[in-house]
Amino acid sequence: MKKLLTGLSLVLIFGYTFFFTSWTASYLAYEDDWKSKLTFTPTTVTDPQKIYVIDQFLYAFKIQPIISLIFLFTTLCLVSLLGIYLYKYVIIKFFKVSKLT
Repeated sequence: MKKLLTGLSLVLIFGYTFFFTSWTASYLAYEDDWKSKLTFTPTTVTDPQKIYVIDQFLYAFKIQPIISLIFLFTTLCLVSLLGIYLYKYVIIKFFKVSKLT
């Protein structure tokens, strides 16, 4: 029960922070000087809808660093937990692989 509650709260925090990070990042296209805030997107881009996602995330990180860091942390935790789950329950039990010691 404790693992389920921890996993559920992690997913809820991930969803909340993903929503607000995405929302903040989407405002980069509405900035008047959006070209000056680009790092990875080529300077030849004329349409603000073609801004790379990494530049949008960096913009969101500058505006809301705490929410963006929590988003990165929960993403890392969810990917790690998914990897552990796949190793424990799928690879070991499905393929009947012995545990490495």
